[in-house]
Amino acid sequence: MDTLALRILCTAHGRADREGGWLRLVYSGHRIGTLLAATRLDTRFPHYPTVTDALAGRTSPPPPLGTGSSA
Repeated sequence: MDTLALRILCTAHGRADREGGWLRLVYSGHRIGTLLAATRLDTRFPHYPTVTDALAGRTSPPPPLGTGSSA
């Protein structure tokens, strides 16, 4: 994921918020969590391990380093 993808996510998040909706990011690998933390976007995009968790609003800590894929 690069800065263009982060910009798209932030734009989509802002639009969803303005329109009364939400955007939740589901991922299983540590790389995205690390990137979000490094860019301080981890509060805007907390970790949802599954679509079911995202739909229910159940967050969890990001996966530890060395686990899973980057998606």
